[in-house]
Amino acid sequence: MSLIKLLTLKEASSSVFPLSTLRNWSQQGIYPAFKVGKKWVVAEDDHNKFVEKYKEKGVAITQTPLSRRNFDPSSERGFYG
Repeated sequence: MSLIKLLTLKEASSSVFPLSTLRNWSQQGIYPAFKVGKKWVVAEDDHNKFVEKYKEKGVAITQTPLSRRNFDPSSERGFYG
């Protein structure tokens, strides 16, 4: 049995994925995070898959989070299942 490395949203956040965006997307079910107690966490592998899917969609990294407001990288449901 292998251990799953969990990241807090703060650890997973970056200039491309700010903490507030990850929190909002987690609450909306767009980002694959879940709550453990009061903290949102995401499996490192799920975060990496999400980033890859995000890159495949061709969203420019130079866009601001507000300009991607309607972007949903899980819209085809390929990420979740």
